[in-house]
Amino acid sequence: MREWIVKLALVAFGFFIVVAFMAALEFGLSKFAPHPRTFYEQDEYIGWKGVPGKEKRYADGRIASYLTRRAILNGGEVVSRVKINSHGFRDKERTYEKAENTFRILVLGDSFTEAIQVPLEETFPYILEEKLNSGGGGGSTISPSLNPQRFEVLNLGITGFGTAQEYLTFEHYGLKYHPNFVILAFFIGNDVVDNSLTLGPDSDKPYFVLNGGNLEEIPFKINVGRPLGVTGQFQTLKYFFAEFFPNISNLLNARIKETSWLEDFLWKIGIVKSKPQYEKNGIPIYDYVYAEKYTPEWQGAWDITKAIILKWAKELETDKIGFLVVVIPNEFEFRPDIWDKILNENPQMKTIKLDLRKPEHILSNFLEANKIDYLLLRPEFERYSKETGKDLHFHYVYENHWNADGHALVAQLIYKKLKDDKLIPMWTSNQ
Repeated sequence: MREWIVKLALVAFGFFIVVAFMAALEFGLSKFAPHPRTFYEQDEYIGWKGVPGKEKRYADGRIASYLTRRAILNGGEVVSRVKINSHGFRDKERTYEKAENTFRILVLGDSFTEAIQVPLEETFPYILEEKLNSGGGGGSTISPSLNPQRFEVLNLGITGFGTAQEYLTFEHYGLKYHPNFVILAFFIGNDVVDNSLTLGPDSDKPYFVLNGGNLEEIPFKINVGRPLGVTGQFQTLKYFFAEFFPNISNLLNARIKETSWLEDFLWKIGIVKSKPQYEKNGIPIYDYVYAEKYTPEWQGAWDITKAIILKWAKELETDKIGFLVVVIPNEFEFRPDIWDKILNENPQMKTIKLDLRKPEHILSNFLEANKIDYLLLRPEFERYSKETGKDLHFHYVYENHWNADGHALVAQLIYKKLKDDKLIPMWTSNQ
């Protein structure tokens, strides 16, 4: 009897030690390196959205790097304070009502737009608003009679979104702000995959499919009370971890996704619901957007993407709302040194023929054919990098988004495009 009590006590003590360790680890991660997804909650229309009023420190994942035995590429640290406004977006507090003589621009995009990596004041939508209100300008092809006293640039970007979710964000939330102009920030690196039900299935978000040439939204339901990413078997156990240890849960999920054979095994036994699509033949699925020859699945992904943009553009034109597509490149598209490093570290990339300009050409040709205004960032990014030698991106293991210089340049390029092409009306401040 006594021996049985001792064994039970040892088991209980071991369980206590494990729980205490996990609690300490979770506290450390949440305090010093919270996972970005902890800023969001489920949304019945668009998949997920920021938790209203959520405020937290964001770090670049250095702790996670050590825990997963991945080397830090460079020293330093990416740290910012992230606050979600009362409408669920990483922006200033805004009202749905628009003040008189105000010209509102909505910016929709993914993590490059939401930009939790830098302070809010250093994000390109924030800087663009400041520049527009500082004066200068010309006529407009949209509202030539409008002469606003103030510009507002609202940031509705959400990490992980593709064009489909961005369009739905505009439909369900953006229209409430009575916008005069919409900027779609399109990231070549993953937006096409994110729009494809075939290439990038994610049970936490809505999709569109083409049915007889017409866009059709796939019915989407949220599982009330289930944290993001909890799917497949053993949901109760996964819910417990996601609810009480969100950063550990996200860290483990990230580690699984980095180990393709493990994720494939977990899918086969039902623990992971969606079939893994992160790699094919050892090459990240996203990088196939640069393949010289597309599979039917990739061609279908582009067809869906184009159809969403065209539908959006036509609706905006009907409502007399301006539209600009800003095309965001991957860094290696304009940095040969980065591309050479990728090829050296991932020799399997050399097994397929790639064209780094292909997606840009496809998108620009489509936009021109449909008379949709667009701005390619790559040429100016390339010029800036060559002339200044400065980086526009962070270069850490877990963080490769734009730094402050990147956001400042994007704001300047958009400002110039709006002004030179007379896409917005005259403004009167400080003329």
